[in-house]
Amino acid sequence: MIGIIHGRWCCLPLAFAFYLRRATLALRSVRIRGRALTFETKFTQAVRLIQSFAGVFPRAPILVVIDSWFRNNGFLKPLRRALGSRAHLLSRLRVNAVLHGLPVAVPGRAGRPRKYGERLGSVKAMQVALRATARTYSLNLFGRVCDVVAAEQVVMLKTLRCQVRVVWVYRRTQWIALVTTDLTLSVSQVIEIYGARWRIEAGFREIKQEIGSAQTQTRNPDAVTNHLHFCMVATTITWIYAASLEQARARRYAAARRTEYAFADLRRSRPRHPKFPHRYSHGAGRLRKTRNFSEENAGAKSCGHSRSPPARYRRLNRSSPSLPGTAAKPACSPCGNCPATKSWHVRSCGPRTGIRQSCRGRTMPKRSSPPAPRSRRDSPSAPG
Repeated sequence: MIGIIHGRWCCLPLAFAFYLRRATLALRSVRIRGRALTFETKFTQAVRLIQSFAGVFPRAPILVVIDSWFRNNGFLKPLRRALGSRAHLLSRLRVNAVLHGLPVAVPGRAGRPRKYGERLGSVKAMQVALRATARTYSLNLFGRVCDVVAAEQVVMLKTLRCQVRVVWVYRRTQWIALVTTDLTLSVSQVIEIYGARWRIEAGFREIKQEIGSAQTQTRNPDAVTNHLHFCMVATTITWIYAASLEQARARRYAAARRTEYAFADLRRSRPRHPKFPHRYSHGAGRLRKTRNFSEENAGAKSCGHSRSPPARYRRLNRSSPSLPGTAAKPACSPCGNCPATKSWHVRSCGPRTGIRQSCRGRTMPKRSSPPAPRSRRDSPSAPG
């Protein structure tokens, strides 16, 4: 589902379905809970997902923004059979599609009335004739306001077997044609809504990269489905949080002719509990915890090094008989990064990053004595 939040188009993922080919299912190699799957076409899957979503809004009109592959009566007919006349399509029209005028009733003529009017020609031929009647519209497209030259006409389309509104959008050297079955939409609405279709592709990037759905290592069908559902819920909740804000967040990273906020700005601006002021960020496929020690480092200069992180980050904060040299001298600062404790300070400052986590990337001092031999062959006392 796409919508506008603080003047920006966004994509809220609500449902998904896996498409498996008929040849793959014929081998009966894919099973869920011991049951073989049945084949479903892409039209059937799309109608099923839209019908489940439309059941939550039983009276609201449903406008489906699709690409040109779904734009035919094979998709519109089952969709309207399930939802009725409140279901409409918005898509791009092919250049070789043939358009017909509206049927005109002839009084006194016997037989059934005509379904289609006279043949107007192809979309490519009509764009030349309608260019003289085109108007300029000021629209919000791709995050900025721009002027668009467009023309429109209501015609009959045989592939959909109904009246449609066709909008020709003229660029400097190219043009495109958009078609919708909702005749109540204006030219500006048709262009802006179809331009927001790119947010669906951006929504895929948000789920995969920002939330981390592409980092899963599960192979069980139920585990993969649950993981994707959680990622989609996290993305939707983030956009719901953005809608609850009084004003949009400022963009953190500047871009050419882009002033609207990004999805990453919303994740960084979420409220935090005063007892848990830690920041959580996604990276390398897992949720890692970081903390800012700038305030604590201001008063810790006893030995020229930074203070240590909290106790839960330290594996070893006392002398240990298993480590040689640890009982010789105690640490002169909380972090233990002192030449007197050079033999154990690496393990005392974090589970993985070692001294880099507490001492801001400072180099580890060299050992004053050579390391212990690893085997009897390396030992000087071993027989030659």
